[in-house]
Amino acid sequence: MAPRNSTYCVKWEQNRPWLSSCPTSTLKAYCNVCDSEFNVANMGVGAVDSHAKGARHIQKEREQAGKKGGGQSRLVLGGAGKVTAAATDSMYVPPELHPLRAEVIETLHKVEHNISFNCAQNDGDRFRLMFLGHKAAEKYACSYTKSAYLVTHGISPYVKQKLKEDCANTPYTIKFDETTTSQTKKQFDMYISY
Repeated sequence: MAPRNSTYCVKWEQNRPWLSSCPTSTLKAYCNVCDSEFNVANMGVGAVDSHAKGARHIQKEREQAGKKGGGQSRLVLGGAGKVTAAATDSMYVPPELHPLRAEVIETLHKVEHNISFNCAQNDGDRFRLMFLGHKAAEKYACSYTKSAYLVTHGISPYVKQKLKEDCANTPYTIKFDETTTSQTKKQFDMYISY
């Protein structure tokens, strides 16, 4: 009689926040720490425990625990008013949020380099070709409208809040310039130096 293959069981995730099901096969599990899939068909939960005791997994957990930062990605205000994403992996990010994380980081790239959001129209297709089989690339769906939404309702309020916090405790100077553009529109530019 042929041996029966073990399939992934959701109960294995208890006390193992790094473990999730593999989207490509029920005979595999996915490790969020190592960013890899491993076979559970022969050993079942034993394969999960074996993976957790492996040198690579333990090293990756130590690296992530040793990193400082508030989460998987945070905005950093840099010189010349640049906003960049500083990626850290000190906080567990569920696999279902990996596509959103990729979308936010790509949108930040477009903002930092002054790239038109119209360029985002085919990003999902391009990423699926570049990263074949990667879960985040498969579910990536950030076109012009979503990029604009992320900036308007996610990034912009965060940056405004950080500026308010910085200015509340630091002396600052306000500079402004009011002009009429060649299109006969009023324009008001304001700069804060601190």
